[in-house]
Amino acid sequence: MVIIHIIWDTNYQVTIAGAMDIELTWGTPGNTINWVTGYNNATLKLLYDFGTCEGCETPNNLVNNWQPSDVHFVSNGPNEEAIPEIYRNDGMNAYQWRVMSEACTPPIYFTGVFTEWKACQQNSCNNPPQDQASSQAAPQLVVEVSKSTNTYVHLSVTSIGLASDIVWYPR
Repeated sequence: MVIIHIIWDTNYQVTIAGAMDIELTWGTPGNTINWVTGYNNATLKLLYDFGTCEGCETPNNLVNNWQPSDVHFVSNGPNEEAIPEIYRNDGMNAYQWRVMSEACTPPIYFTGVFTEWKACQQNSCNNPPQDQASSQAAPQLVVEVSKSTNTYVHLSVTSIGLASDIVWYPR
């Protein structure tokens, strides 16, 4: 999936970026890396990875033959930035991303968070509860990443950086 993000500034200039929901359980590293490489060969525009990191609490035993270096490439490669899905209220998503970042060299740089609060208002998201807004998810990621000595997040508890939420259409 590619989402094109277009921003018009006050000088009538346009900034465009791509985004992809990269999830280890939904694809192989080979196919995903080939897609990201193809994107990078076609444009120098930024590509946001807004996926989850399921199973990343054990980075030496990832699903679908993923390796920490693969996750790093698609999350923080030459034109990539991570805006991880921080859906779960219990902190597991933030924990998984921190552990994965610690397994990468250099560590993953996080520029924001992606939540599904609005979608959960339309449909229940209770198994496990994952209906937090980005204003809750960002501090959760900041607190979790602050436990690491080698991971940097471009967020603070009071400034969430880039934040996105998802909603179901049509309603």
